[in-house]
Amino acid sequence: MHLRRTLLAIATVIATLLAVGLAPTGAQAASWSGRCYDGLANSWKVSLPGKSDLDINAMPCVYISGNQLYASVILDWIEDQAPPVGSGHKFDGFILRANFEVRPNGGSTDTIFTHTDCNITSTINSKWSGIYTCKTPVYTGYSSAFDYSGDGWAQWDVDNDGKSWLTPRQFVGSPLLY
Repeated sequence: MHLRRTLLAIATVIATLLAVGLAPTGAQAASWSGRCYDGLANSWKVSLPGKSDLDINAMPCVYISGNQLYASVILDWIEDQAPPVGSGHKFDGFILRANFEVRPNGGSTDTIFTHTDCNITSTINSKWSGIYTCKTPVYTGYSSAFDYSGDGWAQWDVDNDGKSWLTPRQFVGSPLLY
């Protein structure tokens, strides 16, 4: 289990680097930098009836390049046991939301400036482990009068559990980008 967790952590770091490397292109594409929250508060287990459970982790981030900003949520998942038990799809639906948030300097209340909802049902159903990045549109207009952050949530409907859609799981957001 420890080796699988270590490999998943390495894969998450690689996904973060790819997210920065695959950021929207432009004259300063190579200069994207960001801040991410990768703590245990955004890790959880999903019980799948008749199948291996899934360990899931979400990493909200905010990125800047010059006066352009965007947010993302990098989601990774892995089966709870290897080899995985069960077949068929795991979810009837799985939505991942990335929020790009802003607040005045010194303020304590974030405002969602823009968001993106990513329907990853087919992606997460197609393999027992993986990584998916949900990104907001790029905003042009950085101002030093504001702080910026990335946040989001996930909501899912487990196949054959009789519960329909669960309440969205809110994520701990990224550190502020000043």
